Amino acid sequence: MKRSNKKQHGQATTEWTVATFAMIVALFIPWNGQQSAVSLFMDAVRTHHANSSYTLSLP
Repeated sequence: MKRSNKKQHGQATTEWTVATFAMIVALFIPWNGQQSAVSLFMDAVRTHHANSSYTLSLP
């Protein structure tokens, strides 16, 4: 049975933490005075829902 190396386990955890933090920053923080990517996506979903729900409600 193989034992896992504690140093490699710590390195993988550190890499995962850094990558996750970078994704959160890229998606949720606004850049150059513009909206964040998540805000843009949510606005697009709201607009699509408003347009499609009106069309679907017509007889």
